[in-house]
Amino acid sequence: MKNFARSALVLAVIATLGLTLAGRAVAGQNISYRGRTSQDERVSLQVLKRDSGHRFIRRLTVFMTLTCDDASTTDFGIGFGIGRRLGDDGSFGLHDLYTGMWGLAIDIDGVVRWRSAEGTLEISAPGLTEDGGDATFCTTGAVDWTADRVSSRPASPLPARDGVTMVRIDRDGELRVIEP
Repeated sequence: MKNFARSALVLAVIATLGLTLAGRAVAGQNISYRGRTSQDERVSLQVLKRDSGHRFIRRLTVFMTLTCDDASTTDFGIGFGIGRRLGDDGSFGLHDLYTGMWGLAIDIDGVVRWRSAEGTLEISAPGLTEDGGDATFCTTGAVDWTADRVSSRPASPLPARDGVTMVRIDRDGELRVIEP
């Protein structure tokens, strides 16, 4: 009986710790938005609303068509795991320039509201002509996008294989849960 009571106490402590840790892992709500661009391509974003009320853009995925100087076009899709806090008015911006052989210029601005999100984007990148002999400049030009809120669910880290939660340290030094 003594062993049973001790085992029950250990299980109760483990269960309590598990609930406490799980409570900390569920840090608010994941809110999903889906919509279209002015090019009639898909856009989606996921926002984390913490229990504190602060909102963070977790993921932004957008599909677009780039038009090149030689009049060729290419369909392009890109996803960002952003992790940046939204402004008090719901605004955000992503402005990055990747130089070198795989150059890419990204300019995205947006506002996330309660039921919708909207913004503009422009993506530019170098490309090769069909014969591979010359370089050409490709861009989306200014593209508008809008999205509607489609779901909300409790936020929690997603377990990887064998029940291990994967994390990474971002450029800003923040520890983030990796979602598949």
